[in-house]
Amino acid sequence: MTDTPKVQILLATYNGAQFLQEQLQSIAAQTYQNWEILARDDGSTDDTLNLLKQFQSQHPGKLKILEDRLGNSGGAAANFLILLKQSNASVAAFADQDDIWMPQKLARSVERLVQMERQYGVTTPLMVHHDFALIDRDKKILCDSFDAAHGKRREINTPERMPFRGFAHGFSMTFNRALINRALPAPAHTQGHDTLFACVASDFGKIGFIPEQLAQYRRHGANSSPISSYPARVVKTLMSGDASPKTALSKLQGVFDEARNNLRRKCRLTGEYLERYGDSLPPERKERLRKFAEMEGLGVLERKALLMKYSAESVPTRILASLTL
Repeated sequence: MTDTPKVQILLATYNGAQFLQEQLQSIAAQTYQNWEILARDDGSTDDTLNLLKQFQSQHPGKLKILEDRLGNSGGAAANFLILLKQSNASVAAFADQDDIWMPQKLARSVERLVQMERQYGVTTPLMVHHDFALIDRDKKILCDSFDAAHGKRREINTPERMPFRGFAHGFSMTFNRALINRALPAPAHTQGHDTLFACVASDFGKIGFIPEQLAQYRRHGANSSPISSYPARVVKTLMSGDASPKTALSKLQGVFDEARNNLRRKCRLTGEYLERYGDSLPPERKERLRKFAEMEGLGVLERKALLMKYSAESVPTRILASLTL
């Protein structure tokens, strides 16, 4: 890798016209200018595609729109995986359609990735990710530093603890070709492209963290993934005074049902991850994944103990997980 590799920015869009232009402008304003955007729209019915084409005409050679006959992919993760399959980059980065990048985001990420590749070699799967601020739809700061508020996720979500390391957000990731090659083809029912890449980088490569807030992560009620934990949603439901006990109980049941279904999906995905990558994993990690994948077939006490020990990043979440399956 050279000191200034070309970065392919993988941008998956769907009905994102409200915030897309500001995101594109923040990419255009990067201090590191050796980049190109590979975008794929998932069948938007708003002005998203027109905004992409407008940016394309204003910045010649900087944006390519991937046109295929695959139709709607069914979700952001699937859309990103399609982009990854078409990528030919030595360095790539994920971009959501509604965030704002700080001007030095690419420069700092590439600098760290180049350092890591010199240290570990070009054949080692490498990924860097960074801290960020949370903003609302009107750009009001909700949290100055996500890592300061939730940094324990990075410390706790180790391969020894977690079947899936959900500690890094896709828009904050920059990674090398070796990681793309190792991660693809992805397990069939992958629901989080970022979680998959974090897992593969953790199991087979190296991960670097940059403690700078290099982006503003916009939360506006229509994001493809939630940011609040299940325990937080339980507390919010219980503390809500604007609903009858019956309504609160119904909402609480909905949170538990969602947690249970999500846990079952993770168990199935663990089995697929094990089938895809298991032959290259250490025996201890392989056995831990196997137990998690087969959790529903375990006895009640063994299942609860496994969930309490391995399944989540905080004690309240582990307790909730142990109650749901």
